[in-house]
Amino acid sequence: MDSRLPSLSFLVLLLLALDNAGPSSATTLGLHNKCRETVWPGIQPSAGKAVLARGGFRLLPNQAYSLRLPEEWSGRVWGRQGCAFDPATGRGRCATGDCDGALYCNGVGGAPHPSKGGTALGYNIYRW
Repeated sequence: MDSRLPSLSFLVLLLLALDNAGPSSATTLGLHNKCRETVWPGIQPSAGKAVLARGGFRLLPNQAYSLRLPEEWSGRVWGRQGCAFDPATGRGRCATGDCDGALYCNGVGGAPHPSKGGTALGYNIYRW
């Protein structure tokens, strides 16, 4: 089985949520983990935009999380999987989408080549 399937399932749900997001003063992005394993969404803002939710967090199977996106925010969101972090330090690794060994990406992009969804709110520009 392709090890990227959980991340791709997460990404498809993310893209569907973003497809319904239109220009407004703020948008709420709903992230719902429909995978059978825990995923860690990674969030990377575009240059000059705010880092949201410290750039990442843990999302248990079937858990949902609402993320408020500021007006005209732009950036990328991807699902990290196969992660293990030290609770005391927040350091560790993810099998896919790793953020330089950190639980909270804080603006760092994911590697190796995760599937990402991106958007620019309020600009009528959507890139996938």
